[in-house]
Amino acid sequence: MPSVEFGFLERTWAFLRDEDNRGVLQLFGGVAVAVIGAAWAVFRYRSSAKKSDNAGPTVKISLDEEKAARFVKLVEARKR
Repeated sequence: MPSVEFGFLERTWAFLRDEDNRGVLQLFGGVAVAVIGAAWAVFRYRSSAKKSDNAGPTVKISLDEEKAARFVKLVEARKR
């Protein structure tokens, strides 16, 4: 059966040696890459939109006057 495999390879090689055929393959390859890239971008956009709707719990951070005064003193001490 090796002659069948080599026959396929010879036909493929003959097809690729023709410049017109390579140009058509380049065009199809470029279009395929563009379509796959666009599909991936849409997938990522839509999957991130779903994740933001189901965001985890929110954390509230409060700062009373005493803590704010200590923070201001700390920042001023670091500036010196």
